[in-house]
Amino acid sequence: MVTTEAAAGSTSASGKASTMMSSSSKPTTRSPQVLMTQNHLDPVIKRKVKHLLSKTSGGRTQVLESLQEIGITTTTTSSESSSLKSALERTSAKSVARVLSDSERLVRDLERLDEDLRQVYELADSLDQAVVSARAKSEHMLADRSRLLESERRAKEQAEVLKAFNDLFSVSEEHLAALERAGGSGSSQDPAQDPAASAAAPPSGVVTSTFFEALERVQGVHSNCRLLLRGNHRRAGLALMDRMSSLQEKAYESLCRWVPLTGAALAEVEEEEAVGEDNLLHRAIAALRTRPVLLKYCAEEVASSRHNAFFRRFLDALTNPAVERERTSAPGSYVAKVAAWIRENCRAEERLLRRLFGPEGAGGAEEAGEDVLPLLDRAFEGICRPLETRVEQVLQAGSVGGAAQARARRQADLWRISWTLGALSGDLAGSLGPQSALAKTARACYERSAEAFRAEAAEGFARRLQPSSESSLDGELKQLAALLAETGDGPERAGDDPLERALAGCV
Repeated sequence: MVTTEAAAGSTSASGKASTMMSSSSKPTTRSPQVLMTQNHLDPVIKRKVKHLLSKTSGGRTQVLESLQEIGITTTTTSSESSSLKSALERTSAKSVARVLSDSERLVRDLERLDEDLRQVYELADSLDQAVVSARAKSEHMLADRSRLLESERRAKEQAEVLKAFNDLFSVSEEHLAALERAGGSGSSQDPAQDPAASAAAPPSGVVTSTFFEALERVQGVHSNCRLLLRGNHRRAGLALMDRMSSLQEKAYESLCRWVPLTGAALAEVEEEEAVGEDNLLHRAIAALRTRPVLLKYCAEEVASSRHNAFFRRFLDALTNPAVERERTSAPGSYVAKVAAWIRENCRAEERLLRRLFGPEGAGGAEEAGEDVLPLLDRAFEGICRPLETRVEQVLQAGSVGGAAQARARRQADLWRISWTLGALSGDLAGSLGPQSALAKTARACYERSAEAFRAEAAEGFARRLQPSSESSLDGELKQLAALLAETGDGPERAGDDPLERALAGCV
């Protein structure tokens, strides 16, 4: 727009100059005043024209093109100078009006933009205020969150510490209940006074596998109390140790009551079935090994209870009607059955006691040491008096039938009785020891039977030695030889064996 105005100005000036030049070139006659004025103005116009041309000399082509675009011809005459000026003015006015119109639209756009910016700033201010208000309201929530997170962390640490403490120093309610049941339901009644009650007492109703787990747990807690004693918790460690000691004592008291009752009612079972961990009595004995005094007491009580039970079973076997009839009809067979019963039941009882009270780690009853020999002696001494009585009755009883036949049968029975009792005496001396009460009783019975056989044989041989009975002596010797061949060599005997002496005396 400025370029257009400058071009218009330069065009008008050029037009004026050309008009003046054309008018001056005309051969007109002017007054001197006009010539002087013309002479005075020519340098001014020339300077302006020169100045204008110097400014537009480099862009003359652009000026001409601008004039042509606005509908003004570059070739003007003197008559068109006024119209060129008015056209330039009109064009300038239109340009100005157009500029003003565009400026008004720009101003309106700027005003709308300013309004939008004002609204944006107001929204930003409201957002800042909302953020400040929310931050002020959430400060206590953030503080509560931090406090809760810290509390959660401390709670986790305390839970871990409590779990570690419980693992080391606590006993569960189930274990305490098992200990209480064992301690509250025990009975102090002697099984020898009431055998039926002791036999009916259920061993697993008082002491169960949970009881032994509880006892092991209490012992572990008692050992862990040393950790508290080494630190800054000596008072708590002493109190807890005292509590665990009390529970241990109650548990061992329950075992001391329960083991004799169970031992009195215990029937002989297979060794493979009793060695397992589920054998409660075996586990009870293993637990009592840490208390030698209590173990010795329980072992003696069990031996006493087995003594009474073995005595009753022996009397039941002797008083069997079939056995009683055989005692009078066949004394030798009767004594053999009694010896077989004693041998079988003694071995079973010996395996039981050796398995329960033998040295820990022994592979079986045969590997048990000498610690159970007093217990075995105590358990078997109850049958010594009945055995001795029955043998005396058999030795003193006579035989039925004729005189010769009765004496021969009597000698054969005494021989079998002596041989059976000798074998029984040797077996008992080997398993229980020669100083045990049952082995001594069997030895004494063997000596009496051998002496009875010697006396009976010597008396019979003395009668056969008379001249009138030589044939009978020969028959008696044949009968004795057949008896020896029937019985065989028998058990291995010492040089001073009573039966050997009896045979030597008869011969």
